[in-house]
Amino acid sequence: MPQNHYDIVIIGAGPAGLMAAIESAGADRKILLLEKMPHPAMKLKISGKGRCNLTNDADLKEFIAHFGKNGRFLKFAFSEFFSGDLLRYFEKLGIQFRLERGGRYFPRDDNATDVANALLKKAGSLHIPLWTHSKLIRLAKSPDQPFALTIHRRKSADYDDTQRIQITADNVVLATGGKSYPKTGSDGAGFRFAAQLGQPITPLLPSLVPIETKGNTAGKLVGLSLRNVNASVWCTNKKADERFGEMVFTDSGVSGPIILSLSKTIVRLLDDNQEVSLSIDLKPALDPNMLDQRLLRE
Repeated sequence: MPQNHYDIVIIGAGPAGLMAAIESAGADRKILLLEKMPHPAMKLKISGKGRCNLTNDADLKEFIAHFGKNGRFLKFAFSEFFSGDLLRYFEKLGIQFRLERGGRYFPRDDNATDVANALLKKAGSLHIPLWTHSKLIRLAKSPDQPFALTIHRRKSADYDDTQRIQITADNVVLATGGKSYPKTGSDGAGFRFAAQLGQPITPLLPSLVPIETKGNTAGKLVGLSLRNVNASVWCTNKKADERFGEMVFTDSGVSGPIILSLSKTIVRLLDDNQEVSLSIDLKPALDPNMLDQRLLRE
């Protein structure tokens, strides 16, 4: 095989790409890891407000339920590698975790960068080459031929030294993330390349995002954080979804864990041109009579 041919080329050096490279490494395998950003795992390093909420202790049924009606497609993958396996995987890399409210696991040192560095250290120990500033421009596949990749690679942030590189690969892993944070590299490029290869793509809609609200109510309450409240989404006088937990008011709307969880439902309804209302029960454990008594007592 020519020098520029690889057994496996992995596009994207986030956690998925790094783990794919680590698990694919072998004495006889020639692997290349490509990252278009200046540094790998940029989104991982800022996840969980820089703390990295790696996983949750919910059981398989509950975990899948949080992905909605289409969550069933994850069942096979999760039956092979689930949250406990993920924790053990990183513990072997030297990361210790602690369990917090809501079943959330965070690194014991509250540092997402430690998680990223553990993956990078392991990939480095396996001598897996990592090209940063390397953007995939074209991905093609002909019958009975290897994948053909065209890459624009820069040695630094200076665009004047861009090289156009042609390589081939027997296998390509698209680990480019979603479309949620272009500044970290997640700009939806992987979906475009998958579509070029004939893969059907489900229409992309935002999820796990803050919600903007009409009027100035949120702005008057900006910074107010609520705990143990119930937020419900209503459309045409019917409850479409609800969550219990924490939320916060922002200058333009609402955010926080339960709002992020509800955002998928809200976005889907808005995409269908439906009018959506958000109702917040500040004391869901109290019925109206109990609430009256509480107010009078206070």
